[in-house]
Amino acid sequence: MKKYGFAILFTIALLLNIISCISLSINTKNVDVSYQKQGHVKIKVLESNTLNPVLNATVCIVETRSYEPTDKYGYTQKITLPVVPNPNFDISLKRNWGEFTIIVYKPGYSTFVSFYNQVYASTTSVGIVCYLTPIINPGDPLIICNVQSPPQDYITMLVNLYKK
Repeated sequence: MKKYGFAILFTIALLLNIISCISLSINTKNVDVSYQKQGHVKIKVLESNTLNPVLNATVCIVETRSYEPTDKYGYTQKITLPVVPNPNFDISLKRNWGEFTIIVYKPGYSTFVSFYNQVYASTTSVGIVCYLTPIINPGDPLIICNVQSPPQDYITMLVNLYKK
């Protein structure tokens, strides 16, 4: 009889915990993020073969769902982004920058995707260059992927923290 009572108590506690987690999950989806710090980026798009600027390429920032065309110099307008640090690293070494994803496309070129680009609060980064590759042959890649590394000083601190 005691085992049966313990099983019921355990089941009720488990259900309450699940309900609590679901409630917390629902509440955090509606959090106002307008308080977050912001940074800015200006992205340049060049053709990979000639290094010429690409006019009217579309630059999409995935996290903000914004789209910007490039001008005759290959630049977008200044894009404002929230600085949302990647929480996956909070347990090891917190980051003081936010990350965002870039997709660049234009007919006749492979789509360019770049992950983990950094944005810092109250700064404008103009050093982000994306390279579009012309599609010439039927077997040419339709998507080219690029992954940005964290800054070297962060990598050094992380290695020093965990290296025995």
